[in-house]
Amino acid sequence: MTKNNMSKIPQNVIWYAQFKDGSIIKEYDDNGKETLFTEILDRRSDIVYFALQDLKNNRSYGIELNSGSFILQGLPINIGKDVGGYIMNFTHLKDIDYSSGLIQYKAAVPIALSVKPVKAKPKAFNIGYDVKLKNFIYPLNDGSSIEVLRVKPILSLDSRTFLPSIAISMSIKKTLSNGYVKTFNM
Repeated sequence: MTKNNMSKIPQNVIWYAQFKDGSIIKEYDDNGKETLFTEILDRRSDIVYFALQDLKNNRSYGIELNSGSFILQGLPINIGKDVGGYIMNFTHLKDIDYSSGLIQYKAAVPIALSVKPVKAKPKAFNIGYDVKLKNFIYPLNDGSSIEVLRVKPILSLDSRTFLPSIAISMSIKKTLSNGYVKTFNM
């Protein structure tokens, strides 16, 4: 995308999807025409890479949907979390279709308070996935076990600083050694 074409785009960050056949669909094309995220969802199983493109600094932050790994400026980041002393890795899992739970949204704040409707300016651009896991069970030393039911990592790109961050939420079922079961979100 050239500097002249960037002036037609109303924001400094756009998403884009790369498909198995090598084709790419961007949130805004070179003429400034918007593609809605819902328009690519019919082809989500064919998406191999979904990313945010920082147009100001020419940097890309994405998700490799074959593995669930996040890619920050070309570096793969595996997604995991320490639960009960165990590092649970949520990338490269068999039988998980990461593209099925693909997420994209903008966190917005109003530009100014007004009686007229005001278009909100994105504060952050977010991509990630929300997937259910099957038989993802970790036994603990005390005889209890933890089963991760779903995982939702989100990559967020701040619209002012253009710094990325990743947050992970998940639903867990803990079975105690006495058989008591507790389900909670982290």
